[in-house]
Amino acid sequence: MDVYGLIGNPVGHSLSPPMHEAGYEALGLDARYVTFEPDADAAAAAIAGAADLGVAGLNVT
Repeated sequence: MDVYGLIGNPVGHSLSPPMHEAGYEALGLDARYVTFEPDADAAAAAIAGAADLGVAGLNVT
């Protein structure tokens, strides 16, 4: 499964997760879209951590 996501703070209001999940389902893709909401001073570490975990791509807000 491929994992993609949105990173920023705040991101709880974002419509990106359900929009991307619907697209993946419609296309029959084995993928998920998740959110990451780090504190501002931890953003760089969060991006590096996502890469270490194999996240395939991030949108940054």
